[in-house]
Amino acid sequence: NGDTQAEASLSGTSTFTANFGNGTGSATLSLTATDVTTNAASSLGDFLFSGSLAGVCPGCGVGGTFSLRGSGTNVSSNSVLNGMFFGRDAAEWAGAFTLLRNSPTGRAARDSTYAGVTVGKKN
Repeated sequence: NGDTQAEASLSGTSTFTANFGNGTGSATLSLTATDVTTNAASSLGDFLFSGSLAGVCPGCGVGGTFSLRGSGTNVSSNSVLNGMFFGRDAAEWAGAFTLLRNSPTGRAARDSTYAGVTVGKKN
C-alpha cells in the first residue's frame, strides 16, 4: 500500500497491583516513544491492563504467572502483558507486552502497535 512504518524506542514507567487472594492483577504502563530517525520524543499516554494471576503466590518463588489484557479506553483488548513473579514472596515481576492503541474514533490508529518488556519490584 506504499505506507512506511516509523520505528521508535520506548521508555517509561509501570505500576503493577497484584491481589493474590482473588487471583487478579492490573498494570499501568506510561510510555514515551522516541523516533529512532529524528530523535523526537512523544508521550503515548497511560495504558491499563487487567486480568488473572496463576500459581500459588506469594511464596511462589519462580512459577507464579500473570496474563493481562488491555482494558483502558485507549488500548485494544487484544493487547497483552504476560509475565512471571520472581523472588521471595513474589517481590519481583517481569513481563512482555504487545500494545495495540485505539484511536479516539475507536478505529485502529495508524502506527499504533508497540512491543516491549517491563520489570518491577515490590515497594
